[in-house]
Amino acid sequence: MWRLSQVRLLHGIPTAVSLEAGDPRRCFDRLDEALDLLERYDPRTLDSIREHFAGIIAFGREPFRVAYWNNTARLCVVTVRYLESPGASPEGVASTLVHENMHATLRGLGTPYADGRRAPIEVICAMAELAFARRIPSNPKLAELAERRIDEWATSGESVWSDEATRRAKLQYLRDVGMPGWFVTLLDRLGRVLSRRAA
Repeated sequence: MWRLSQVRLLHGIPTAVSLEAGDPRRCFDRLDEALDLLERYDPRTLDSIREHFAGIIAFGREPFRVAYWNNTARLCVVTVRYLESPGASPEGVASTLVHENMHATLRGLGTPYADGRRAPIEVICAMAELAFARRIPSNPKLAELAERRIDEWATSGESVWSDEATRRAKLQYLRDVGMPGWFVTLLDRLGRVLSRRAA
């Protein structure tokens, strides 16, 4: 995907926007504004991002997540859908990058992101968001949102973070975008076989 994307260097971080973006410039601008905020209010986290991220890529339109950390490629993946949405503020995107940087940091320390251990990891990542949000004087609602996430994720249990929940969300997304039922079933079976072999 990286080779088929537009690439720029933002704040010393290789950043790509996939071809599916309707307005690549908007995606680059949102990411650049977010990195500006990190440079101003949390330069240590920006340095950590430069250390841990091989790059940031805007890719995907799935509605069940806004971003995720790809540990194998060392890429922070932020969905195009999120970056193009009217509600994506620079502060919100910066907070997302802080969250994914904590995932990268924890993985770098050898913490596995495995079923049964994900809820506490997500709470730690939300706590990093909260620490960042408290540094932003212009947006007090950002801290309130992070506090709500911490409360929700600390009490929701593991089921919402499980591989099974993610699998169901992905399959539902494929149905929602009009993939034929037989194709979705085939992908599901193939995915199950591959995951059993990898285990």
